[in-house]
Amino acid sequence: MKLLSQNVYLLVASYLNPVWWLIKKNTKSILDVGCGDGKNGILLYMRMRKLSLTGVDIYQKYLDIARARNCYEKLEKADVGKISYPSKSFDCVSCLQVIEHLNKKDAIELVKRIENIAKHQVIISSPMGELAQSEIGSNKYQSHRSSFTAKEFESLGYEVKLMGNRWLSSQEGIQKSNISSTFKSVFLLLDVLLTPLYSIFPFLANHYFIAYKSL
Repeated sequence: MKLLSQNVYLLVASYLNPVWWLIKKNTKSILDVGCGDGKNGILLYMRMRKLSLTGVDIYQKYLDIARARNCYEKLEKADVGKISYPSKSFDCVSCLQVIEHLNKKDAIELVKRIENIAKHQVIISSPMGELAQSEIGSNKYQSHRSSFTAKEFESLGYEVKLMGNRWLSSQEGIQKSNISSTFKSVFLLLDVLLTPLYSIFPFLANHYFIAYKSL
């Protein structure tokens, strides 16, 4: 039952994935910076089967889960704040819910670095302003160390979309409670189903922003 609910969630999320709406459809290769357990990668791969995905993350347990999803051609264990790839070596570089885990200076340097690595497009997401989060499980890298606003990225030449509801899907809301994982999944799915509404009425969104730029 748990596996079935996870598959249903992924299928629905793949069609309502805002990154899918924003990514250039002729994209052939993506560097997924801070790929985590590969959820963002599999959501894109379910819609773009010919996509060449490379993921990089520092947490081995997440990399093992990402590898089991069978959607990445290559996975590398590395500190995302120190990645080094040739200029223009990937069509798109995504960095989703990552920069807030770095201090502000290192996060800004990472943004500059991935803009150099990307050939056509950069897609970045991060919580809207302050969002408290400590370690999750045994992963000390999940702590939030900085915060960003949509306006900061607009000033850097990015277009921005506002998404999500903090109470439904963040560690400040229901996801931090002691209710069963099944109910937590229901609330996550509800947040996903509301994605079109957030896109049409951005004032309803208060969780995170997606910043995207063509190069």
